[in-house]
Amino acid sequence: MVKQYLFMLLAFLCLILNASCNMEASNDTRQEIIIEDVNRIPTLVYCPKDITEIEIPDGVMEIGKQAFSNCRALTDITIPNSVTVIGESAFENCDNLTDIVIPESVDEIGDFAFHNCVHLTNVSIQEGVTSLGEGIFYLCGELENLTLPDSVGRIGVGAFEYTGLKNIRIPGELEEAFNSGDNIWGLPEDCIILFHDGEDFRAPYAPVDPLGYLTIVNDFGVMTVTDCIATAVNVVIPEEVEVIGDSAFNRNTNLESVEFKAGSQLQAIGKDAFEGCTALSAIIIPDAVTVIGRNVFYGCTNLSEVTLPGNLTWIDMGVFSGCDKLTRITIPDGVTTIGSHAFYNCDSLSEIVIPDSVTEIKERAFRACPSLVNLNLPDSVVSIGEGAFSFCASLKDVNLPNSIIDIGSAAFESCIALEGIKLPRSINTIESSVFRNCTKLSEVTIPVSITVIGSYAFKGCTSLTEIELPDIIRVINPNGFARCSNLKMMVIPKSVTFLGARAFYLCKNLSSVIFEEESHVGNLESYTFRECTSLTDLKVPESVKYVLSDCFKDSALENLSLPKHLEDDYYNENDWGIPGHCNVTFYESSEA
Repeated sequence: MVKQYLFMLLAFLCLILNASCNMEASNDTRQEIIIEDVNRIPTLVYCPKDITEIEIPDGVMEIGKQAFSNCRALTDITIPNSVTVIGESAFENCDNLTDIVIPESVDEIGDFAFHNCVHLTNVSIQEGVTSLGEGIFYLCGELENLTLPDSVGRIGVGAFEYTGLKNIRIPGELEEAFNSGDNIWGLPEDCIILFHDGEDFRAPYAPVDPLGYLTIVNDFGVMTVTDCIATAVNVVIPEEVEVIGDSAFNRNTNLESVEFKAGSQLQAIGKDAFEGCTALSAIIIPDAVTVIGRNVFYGCTNLSEVTLPGNLTWIDMGVFSGCDKLTRITIPDGVTTIGSHAFYNCDSLSEIVIPDSVTEIKERAFRACPSLVNLNLPDSVVSIGEGAFSFCASLKDVNLPNSIIDIGSAAFESCIALEGIKLPRSINTIESSVFRNCTKLSEVTIPVSITVIGSYAFKGCTSLTEIELPDIIRVINPNGFARCSNLKMMVIPKSVTFLGARAFYLCKNLSSVIFEEESHVGNLESYTFRECTSLTDLKVPESVKYVLSDCFKDSALENLSLPKHLEDDYYNENDWGIPGHCNVTFYESSEA
């Protein structure tokens, strides 16, 4: 693409420079051609501007730069076999030139040689020409067909920019150069390209669609399916097709089957290619495919069987999202990443096989898969994204390997059948809302590596009765255990420095809270123990410097022991929500 921009800039500069030259030439009244020795080479350097036809004398070896430029009346020219070079812009702006034969003696045709020859329709280039310059046929809008001989080994940038080419035959040795660039020659998008070796022509970019349903185009060197008629029911993809383009079959609700011919060369399926094909029930993707774009099968509600290719390394975003009837998926060995929303809302998905090549499961990859019961992750997985398995209502058994270093927020939120979890010792933070509203979660093993419990991490885990916190934990964030209505006892390790607001809000069966000796909790935040209706006795550690509003509101406290340094705050600013019947006492600091 950069080359194309540079070429267009070059073309623009040439137009400016030529405009200056043409102003001078328009006043030139010389009536004969001028041939000069240029470096001892007989060179035609000038032709009268009103000439209509000319036969260049034999012996001329070069047609010089701009020799016929702006010869707007010129309709017929004969180039002898002595000419070896046609110079830069030699026939530029020859408006009425329609036909030209380049003899076999010519070796090189210079940049912009036929630029803006707007009526040029027939060009015959004989065997012997080796180099075509940049922009050689630039703006030749009526040039529709062109055959280049085998001798051509170089084609300049933008050679065919803004031509009318519909068919071009190019030497086979230039096929690799064509495929490596971003249409650097400037061929029109709908041009049919035939590569050839001598007499043997081949058209690898124009296969026959056996059923007549498909639009297959040459996408600058890659055979691509770009569209399919809406009435197609059963489609056969020719073996030569390398790419199914973006949205090629998008929302074709009649499409029931897609067959790939034996020996398929398919390498990529573009984004949204089969999105909304609600009648498609099964597909076997050829092994050569390495790329499946985002949302390819999004909303294919009848898709129940999928065979993924063995060369796949990435499952992109939303690929199978909303595939309601998909029951089982085997991720190919070699896939490293399962993309965001890849299997989101697959209602019937009950079994997934994840190979030990997968390292990352991105956000919401399996969110809302209500039929998924078991999850066994391989030792290769290091990251589980935000909400990856959230709202999997039947998920009961989960195996998390010690390779995992990051479990994203809400990863298992609202997995209401999950009963137990053993967190890997390779993580140090339980992120926010990870197990929020896991209403059957009763057993949690927290490893000694954990230092932070995120906001809402266990909020609404109504079956949780007890939980042991490691002795290096430092932070319990707001709402960490809120609404754990059956939690009965909590020992807060002395390592904890921050206990967030509403940490135990609405823990109605919490009857015992023990702060370890030498606690480092700095404050008791608002609503920390609000509506703990079974909590009757509590000793606040002497590390606490402040108690914030409504900390104990609507609790059942009968006996509250506070450090002596909080006495003034209690009497002067008490809005802590302590029940009126509670017996409040103050104890001296151990350092006193």
